[in-house]
Amino acid sequence: RTVARTGTVPMTSVLVLLAGLVGLLAAVRLVSMVWAAIRLHGFHLTRAGNDLHIEFGLLTRVATTIPLRRVQSLTIRHGPLSRLAGRSSVRVETAGSNNPEQGKDKGEREWLAPVIRVTGLPALLKELVTDLDLATLVWHRPHRHAFRRAVKPALALVVLLTAIPPVAVTWWAFATLPLTIPWAVLAVRKRIDRLGWASNDEVIAFRSGWLWQCLTVARVAKIQAVMAVESPFDRRTAMARIRVDTAGSTQRSHRIDIPYLSREDARALQCGLAAGAARTTFSIR
Repeated sequence: RTVARTGTVPMTSVLVLLAGLVGLLAAVRLVSMVWAAIRLHGFHLTRAGNDLHIEFGLLTRVATTIPLRRVQSLTIRHGPLSRLAGRSSVRVETAGSNNPEQGKDKGEREWLAPVIRVTGLPALLKELVTDLDLATLVWHRPHRHAFRRAVKPALALVVLLTAIPPVAVTWWAFATLPLTIPWAVLAVRKRIDRLGWASNDEVIAFRSGWLWQCLTVARVAKIQAVMAVESPFDRRTAMARIRVDTAGSTQRSHRIDIPYLSREDARALQCGLAAGAARTTFSIR
């Protein structure tokens, strides 16, 4: 006699599903790498006076000019593999890069270095911001309770994803908690350890990310707005976050958005940046 069982998911089916998902993600990543190689083929960057000239593309050849005076911020990105190879990538945001008349964001044309040796970064950065030396910046850490704030929602998300059906009806879902919970705690700890900001009279810098690291530097003279934001959770713990907007910032860019600051540090940083920006007459030309 055959007894039908319902409400459970066979282990083999779950493994096949996970294997298919991993294969799909790998295929998508491979396609994106191939497309990037085609789109950025023959990338060439030169400087003529106060302008940067960029040419790239295999199927469609693109040539663009970026006046240095229009550069609002620059972002340095390090992925897990690129760090192992000692490589980075650099992009810039420029005033007027978001072009509503053309219906698209031209920021994708503003690669300065899709792949560059880490040892070559200082020379490139000095071409963009003459007095910028990342080695001399003094980095500040977030609030001492930042980890406590960040780890709670991460753990709640792990438990929630484990408890939702149809995952929760299988025993192995709860058996993964001894692995997923420590991983979530480790990821949050690494992310908070990497989180930091630095500023001087000329620039404001913000770094974030653990596996995929980003560092954004903006000129104080190019700042358009500095906002101090306090969520209900921030007010409960006497924290705040600082958001800095420049003319070239977009939703897709790595914006200077510094969380988990003490209220006093946030107020001091906001006043300092606002005073520095006020000393310069803003112009995008």
